[in-house]
Amino acid sequence: MGRILWICSWYPNQTNPYVGDFVQRQAEAVSKFTGVCVLYVTEWNQKKYYYEEINATENLSELKIHIPATGKSIGQKVWKFFKFFKAYLKGYRLIIKKYGEPRLIHLNVIYPAGFFALLLNYVIGVPLITSEHWSGYFPESNKFRGVFMKALARYIARKSKAILTISSALPDAMKNHGLHGNFITIPNVVQTEKILPGKNVSTNPTFTFLHVSGFHDPSKNISGILLAVKKLSKLRKDFKIVMVGGIPLERKKYFENLATELNLVEYTEFTGPLPYAETFNFYAQANAFILFSNYEGGLPCVLAEAMSAGLPIIATRLVGVEDWVTENVGYLVEKGKIDELAVAMNKMIDNHNTFDQKKIRNLALHYFSYSSIGKKIDTIYRQYVKDKNRQMS
Repeated sequence: MGRILWICSWYPNQTNPYVGDFVQRQAEAVSKFTGVCVLYVTEWNQKKYYYEEINATENLSELKIHIPATGKSIGQKVWKFFKFFKAYLKGYRLIIKKYGEPRLIHLNVIYPAGFFALLLNYVIGVPLITSEHWSGYFPESNKFRGVFMKALARYIARKSKAILTISSALPDAMKNHGLHGNFITIPNVVQTEKILPGKNVSTNPTFTFLHVSGFHDPSKNISGILLAVKKLSKLRKDFKIVMVGGIPLERKKYFENLATELNLVEYTEFTGPLPYAETFNFYAQANAFILFSNYEGGLPCVLAEAMSAGLPIIATRLVGVEDWVTENVGYLVEKGKIDELAVAMNKMIDNHNTFDQKKIRNLALHYFSYSSIGKKIDTIYRQYVKDKNRQMS
């Protein structure tokens, strides 16, 4: 028998090396326990088809297929569907030629890859497991639209042996849209062994807050963070906030200009988007982490990363976030309450040493490490794999 086949809607690619990087890390974690083969199809701005297989290690193989982008007319969307289907079929044939028929299909994010995963599940008859990360089910986002998308998602939910989500909040949002199934909470995985606490950070006279995201303002509320920084700057001068991210780059430029308009240049630093590993040093140099989101699908990777570095956290009181940001980890503020955020930041500067860095990091090691998450998902596989008499390698 072959490997576990991961069919992914999001995955790092030539056009966007950051999209779905958390899915890739989860694949790496699972591959420590069983063989995984990733199949991902995306559009790019070239005219030719492009096949790439990378990281073909003993237990993990990634096959990414880039196809020429199409327009947005109805006819072009139909043509796009057939191009994606053809690419997925081509990729699947390449995979089974090398690794054999998969023992189980793991769909990562229902749309758009779900149709092929569902069809393959029907044709070859192996179990289907689905992971969902998308925040579009939440009313604040309100992106779960369209007759086809809704019908596909609901049917996939019914056919899936298990639906893995990163928090208890996401299943409730999905159920409100008629998606029902066997929901299991599996947190995001982070490289806990590489995200280390900083040394001698407490001796820095300038207290450093850190924020890491794609700067999507409707969800991450970057403008609200800057307004809170403005309020705090009227009370004290011994702090700054480092803002890592901004995808696309225009977002970074927009908020950098906003910080200038608010006279916050001396209190803010914008790095632009960085490869995952290059963010580790910023966690080590920070004193505390801020995430002022309006909504989240669960515990974001960046909060797990901050905990890995032993950082105390200020975050919005959201379902999925408040389970982890307890009184021993940091402070919670109400969504959109800029005054509350400014007060919490002021309090954090004066009291950050009351948080136990080692205990915060130990929580991350226990719940978000490769070994922890990989083992949990592998255990789920073993309940449903088609041929239980064959040992999962």
